Amino acid sequence: MLSNEEKLLLLSGVIESNTFKGTARLKELLKYLVKCSINGIKPKESSIAMDVLGKDKSFDSKDDAIVRVYVNNLRTKLEQYYNSECLDYKFRIIIPKGHYEVLFESSTPVAPSKKNRSLSSIYIPIIIVLAIAISYLLYLRYFPTVENPLLKQIVSSNNKPTLIVLGDFFFLKEEKYKSSETYNVRDFSINSRDDFQKTAMSDSAFHKKFSECPYTYLRPSGNWGLMQILPELKNSRNEVKIKLASELSVEDFKSNNIIFIGQIKSLYILTKFLAIYGIRCNLKTNTLVLDAQKSDSQKVFNAASMFGGKYERDYGFVVKGTGPEGTNFILLTGFAEVGVLDAIRNITSPKLVNLILATLEKSADKTDENFTVVLESEGLNQTIFNSQIKYFYSPKPNFQFNEDSLKITP
Repeated sequence: MLSNEEKLLLLSGVIESNTFKGTARLKELLKYLVKCSINGIKPKESSIAMDVLGKDKSFDSKDDAIVRVYVNNLRTKLEQYYNSECLDYKFRIIIPKGHYEVLFESSTPVAPSKKNRSLSSIYIPIIIVLAIAISYLLYLRYFPTVENPLLKQIVSSNNKPTLIVLGDFFFLKEEKYKSSETYNVRDFSINSRDDFQKTAMSDSAFHKKFSECPYTYLRPSGNWGLMQILPELKNSRNEVKIKLASELSVEDFKSNNIIFIGQIKSLYILTKFLAIYGIRCNLKTNTLVLDAQKSDSQKVFNAASMFGGKYERDYGFVVKGTGPEGTNFILLTGFAEVGVLDAIRNITSPKLVNLILATLEKSADKTDENFTVVLESEGLNQTIFNSQIKYFYSPKPNFQFNEDSLKITP
């Protein structure tokens, strides 16, 4: 039996962890639930809504699922914390499914199960990425490479570290009715925690069936992209780091130059940066719109009908821009794998790099070195059969960056 002091000590370890960094509302919710437990109070949905989430007495749980969404997110975060940062716990805080009160569960040895093996298999792409990264960092130490002037411009124009961001896919956890079994599923219309919360709050049946999976999935283009990009950064004096797109924070944008590798649906908060440069995405229809500011016209690229089995016709995008506090970012992305691979291949090709630099040099406004390149790509697996530049333009930012909320405001 834990004392109240021991319960508060467990709480302190959770809310000060890296897992809960930047989750102020979830921390407040957990503090509230632990306080209820210590005081012997069984929290109600209405009291949580008013005491923690700022709702008034008119709150009706039948019309508003905000409490269930936040408690579910907290449950997922706790699971993530104990599966990563605190593996050797003696007691852990849990919130049983269908309840709001917290319990303090002691650790007991659990035999490996099929469910655990299937979840751990999701770590395989991450392990592969780390192995590739270590191998290439050793390779870079002993073998010379040709310097890429474009990437050098991005990562060496300041003294900030370079953060390579790998686009990972958001998954849901499905619980089978009257069964303890769970399955990891992918819904292509839900590509971030924000998407999940909006759907859960508007669809009670969805919320009862699905919860947020604490694991994400990497496509092969991430591994291949690392192999191509890391050698290009050998001569950079700045630190090089790797992170998943789902883990990005506003602080990352302020303190790092960013190179993103992955599909458009795995951009997460990076999607909001595109709007700064007049680029808008519709993930449901695989459509990307470029606002050509000088002519007040638009360029629309739609890949909805371009996929055919394993052979893909796709669009790849190379987007270079400026972030907050003088940082730089470049996005190597596409609707599908072929587009991503083609963007990576071209940004590491001297031919395209020299073309971009020459075009920027001829620009009337040489102070703005941001650009967007659109590639039409065809290929199979990791082989590009045909690639051509469809569009190139050098836009100016048309919005301000709000670093607190990561929202684009006129």
